[in-house]
Amino acid sequence: MSIFRTRSPDRDRDTDSQRFHRLSSLLLTLIKEMTDERQGLEARQRKTKDDAAFSLLALEEEGSDRISARVDQLTTSLILATHRLKALDDQIEFMNRLLGETIAFGQKPPSNPGGDKARLA
Repeated sequence: MSIFRTRSPDRDRDTDSQRFHRLSSLLLTLIKEMTDERQGLEARQRKTKDDAAFSLLALEEEGSDRISARVDQLTTSLILATHRLKALDDQIEFMNRLLGETIAFGQKPPSNPGGDKARLA
């Protein structure tokens, strides 16, 4: 009859620690990607706001259909950018919560650190 054998608790802890480290690293990478995208979008949004302000001024002075179309295009771009920034904020917040939970969960002591022998009935 063969006996069911398990790995040592130390090996299990090391394996678990490596998994949580990989997951934490992935979450940090995703947070950085989202943050970089957000910063780039904010910079483009600021430039678009400046362009819109100058276009509105030109529209008031000249009243051109071409400038009016440009103002409409800039307005649409600003609205879309605002929605995307909100989505990125929500995603970054979610990833930060996941990261916090991952770190906390990974630091919890095992439920049975190997001090007690499991009994089979």
